Amino acid sequence: MKHQHILAALVLGMGIANTAHAGFYDDITASIDMASAASLDAYFTRDLNPDVGDVNGVNTSTSMPWVSVLGEGNDAFDYFSFYSSGGTIIADVDYTYNPVRTRNYGFDAEIAIWKINPDNTFTLLAENDDYSPITAGAGGSVHAYDSFIQLDNVTAGRYVVGVATYSSVADDTGWIAGSSTLIAADRQYTLEISAVPEPETWAMLVAGIGLISLQLRRSGSGRIAIN
Repeated sequence: MKHQHILAALVLGMGIANTAHAGFYDDITASIDMASAASLDAYFTRDLNPDVGDVNGVNTSTSMPWVSVLGEGNDAFDYFSFYSSGGTIIADVDYTYNPVRTRNYGFDAEIAIWKINPDNTFTLLAENDDYSPITAGAGGSVHAYDSFIQLDNVTAGRYVVGVATYSSVADDTGWIAGSSTLIAADRQYTLEISAVPEPETWAMLVAGIGLISLQLRRSGSGRIAIN
């Protein structure tokens, strides 16, 4: 029984470590192509975020799962993948061209969204450089050069969002080499992605957070007791 309590505590501790950063993905490695896109599946949350919203500027952070990518330039393009169970996908660049807060090195970003096909090829669905009004996506956008895409009525499947620098060109293979501009190593950006994850994955994330909260309440002191 003692070993079971220890195992449970370790599992819960891992859950706390993961959920401590729920909603935020720190981009520290370059994604050289769409096949190496960083997976965001484990980072979606529905916590309140003033910078997450739809094309009309309505905040959707507590009703639609989202993840915020804290992007770093690596003299490369950036690609991020995630599963969507269908409906709406939103990709919104914030605090980039005219940066505020602590992200001091912005740039004129471009974004694109692809769907991954069953044969592992890609289909370009949308590409955007500038977007107006800047109220789209709720808060966070500070300039019309901050890109925004909203796709409605998408089908279930895996998707990729790519980030590049103006003036880049995308096709079904990704950002086109020679026609697109890499993100310089000292550039920074924030990318908000909203989508409804795979039901099983989302259910496990929600259940894990609930279990952690229950265990913390039972421990009384905010720590997990090991007997």
